[in-house]
Amino acid sequence: MEEELLNGGSKHAQLYQVSMQPWLTTVDVTTLDYLSLFSEYHGRLGRGSRNIGEAATLAYAELHNATAMIDDRVGRRHGLDRGVKVTGTLEVLCTGVREGVMEEQEVVAVVDLLHDHEAFLPCDGAGFFVWARAEGRLN
Repeated sequence: MEEELLNGGSKHAQLYQVSMQPWLTTVDVTTLDYLSLFSEYHGRLGRGSRNIGEAATLAYAELHNATAMIDDRVGRRHGLDRGVKVTGTLEVLCTGVREGVMEEQEVVAVVDLLHDHEAFLPCDGAGFFVWARAEGRLN
């Protein structure tokens, strides 16, 4: 996943900035248990270079009983089928708003940035709060 951020950073400077955040850490994922789970997820989600980040995230989350942040619909379904807790980017932003950690204008800017960089989201920044309320994620 770090590699995806760094590779994407050459096209989108914001991704490089994300990869440099002090709260992000790199973890060792070379255990046989992890590699077995990764291989299984990667086989389900697509071979080659496709969906490597999703497979890595889901394998790590399953192995460590963590929540996987996955926006890819197929990846989410496979994780849920295996009992992995999943959340998505917009869900995390809703939590940030509900808990008062993020201001409305910050959320709009983040969603617009993701939308501008071709993230597959159901709304842009201007439509985020309408979407969130319609989905019952915000009052």
